[in-house]
Amino acid sequence: MEAIELDAFRREHSADTFWCGLLLGGCGTQLSTKLYTDRVCHFAHLPDPTGLHVCQRRARDVSSADHLYVKSAALAWLVDQEHQGDVHLREPIGSVVDIAWEHGTRGLRLHLDGEVAPAWDNELVEPVLGTSVPVDVDTLVRRRYIHRVRLDSVGTARRVRIGTQAPARDTEWFTLGECHMSPDGFRTPAVEEILAAAERTAWSPFAGVVAKGTTAVQRLEAALKSKSMAILRSDCRTVEAGGPYEGTEAQEVAGLLERARLWLEEQEKLRADLFGRLAQAVRDGESEEVTSLLTQADRKAARERTLEQHDIARQAAAFLKDEKRRAAQAARENKVPGPVARSRLKARVESKVERAQSLRESQAHGRMLDLLGRLGREADQLPVREFRYRVFTLSKEAEEARALVTAEEARAVEGWLARAEQSEGGAEAAVRPGSGTPAVPAARRPAPVLAETAASMRSMLKLIARSGSAVSTLKHGRSLAEGLHRLHPEDQVQVLMAIEDSTRPKEPLLCSVLALADTASPDLYRDLASRLGRQVPAGASEADEHWQAEVLRLQQHPHR
Repeated sequence: MEAIELDAFRREHSADTFWCGLLLGGCGTQLSTKLYTDRVCHFAHLPDPTGLHVCQRRARDVSSADHLYVKSAALAWLVDQEHQGDVHLREPIGSVVDIAWEHGTRGLRLHLDGEVAPAWDNELVEPVLGTSVPVDVDTLVRRRYIHRVRLDSVGTARRVRIGTQAPARDTEWFTLGECHMSPDGFRTPAVEEILAAAERTAWSPFAGVVAKGTTAVQRLEAALKSKSMAILRSDCRTVEAGGPYEGTEAQEVAGLLERARLWLEEQEKLRADLFGRLAQAVRDGESEEVTSLLTQADRKAARERTLEQHDIARQAAAFLKDEKRRAAQAARENKVPGPVARSRLKARVESKVERAQSLRESQAHGRMLDLLGRLGREADQLPVREFRYRVFTLSKEAEEARALVTAEEARAVEGWLARAEQSEGGAEAAVRPGSGTPAVPAARRPAPVLAETAASMRSMLKLIARSGSAVSTLKHGRSLAEGLHRLHPEDQVQVLMAIEDSTRPKEPLLCSVLALADTASPDLYRDLASRLGRQVPAGASEADEHWQAEVLRLQQHPHR
């Protein structure tokens, strides 16, 4: 954190307290923020009057929290996979994470370091090793492959990757969303290739460690649910070879095999149509369409492509690489990029939004549940102003969590909002358009406070522009926009006008960063542009392209 960021952080969390995390090896005592201008700002323990307190936490790097990042990502993955499972942190905390779900009794055990030796013959758990955990050659050959886990830093977050290591093959890495669980164990796209290569042999893909009691019907149902063509074909052949079946089981197997055949035929047609449209988009020079279709092809049809489909994908990738080269050349010549560069930026931003949305919702839901619990315990002891602030924060988190909020949780949020409405003279509760979630309206702020807010946001917007990063633009722009929306609507306009007070007529607007990231409030920035004598196209897509072009101009502009 820089000093200016800490100021904004303190204002945003003025009603919150922070504590040394026990699950990070900390002592559990309260922390405060330390402001510095000559070094990095940070958290520190409150002074101990006795001078005897010693915290045992020594780790300083972000990887010391990897077990918590893994747990958060695994819970979101279980929800996405529609599994009724759970995630547990095992002793020693920070070394082992267990994932369990409803498929039989077999689970995953993630060994993030070498503190606990993996149990390869345990039928209850399948080991997944961290990158620093060794595996002997005999085990690797006997099992044919093992799974690994690693975490990569992306901005201030950590992204979980799952790898499949096999003899005579490079370790291939995938996102959790590309993996799934079957009755036989954990499967990645690389496992599908290994299954396809071994399907004519008698070798069991899990080296004899198969869920007990798995019937032909259960195997076919799981294969259909996996939505993997390779796994479905392999399991269909296994089931057909294991016949004949009798009675009700024979009828169920025949019905599932027919469903599998029809589904595979449908997927082949969908693939042919997808690659046909991709080839046409390349011929037409539609870079935005090529980006979208190639992303779909890589996500849905990365494997088992025909030679023709491989050629189409290579041509599309070469086309986009050439477009990127031309856009970079235009940027070097200090020219405003044309439609191709704008469409590339739009595709990158939309991709980041899609990937980040599910994580944001999961994190917001956790914060919402925490706030509900704290309000239940502390509401009667809180001053009215702090109580209303916490309820306002609760409504914001509920709005961000969206589909994860249950009906019972929504009723609890509405109850606190109704109570906040009755407090301090019974101020009216508003409803945000499209959200259906009431929120306590913000009070007007004094002019000096608004001037300080505008100055802080102006500095942050300049830092974002200097970064030249689409990821930074999206992430920090959304964060600033969320802070802006905590103000009264008229105060929002005053702050935006103050931010642009020193912007010359032909210079790009600093607030274009906010307009690009804050897609829920287009009228706010259209009104700002109008007040400053700028024109924004009427259509939503045209306005979106306008703000993208402004951000690109801003990134190339020498900032004062």
